[in-house]
Amino acid sequence: MRLFILSLFIFSFNASARYVDQMKLQHAGEIGYIAFGLGKVISKNYSFDILYGYVPADIAGNEIETYSFKNDYKVYRYEKLKYLSTLYIGINFYHVIGLKYQTSRFGSYPRNYYRMSSIRVMPYLGLSVTLKNKKDDLFLESGVNDVWLVNYYNNPDEINLSDYASLALGWKHPF
Repeated sequence: MRLFILSLFIFSFNASARYVDQMKLQHAGEIGYIAFGLGKVISKNYSFDILYGYVPADIAGNEIETYSFKNDYKVYRYEKLKYLSTLYIGINFYHVIGLKYQTSRFGSYPRNYYRMSSIRVMPYLGLSVTLKNKKDDLFLESGVNDVWLVNYYNNPDEINLSDYASLALGWKHPF
């Protein structure tokens, strides 16, 4: 195993990131207190990112780890003075790691009694801002996960979606 890791380390200096176009760092947004990932720009309007999120035990009571697959679709661009603002929509598929989030594994409930609780889907709306002479973006996203959307659909008089919206703040660096 050590030989494999050593050879991977040595040969990685000769490799180039052909399949990765951007790096993303995100705070909050239901995928972790802090999340880091890499992404690919597919077209002028569509890109995706794969992120790893982490919440430390001193914040959540126990460590929480997530893997996320985020899809961004640019809807509108606006240039004013030195700034380029982009409005985008997206859908985030994420998985929370750990057996306690997988209710299907609890033996005390009938099979398929609960939905899979470790996998979530979250549509979101985002805004990114870039200085025209810089490459890096700052972004702000807000979304609601599928559980709250279904609950709102079933109980629109009882649930206010704005109470369950998540907010993320982040930085994106293209390569």
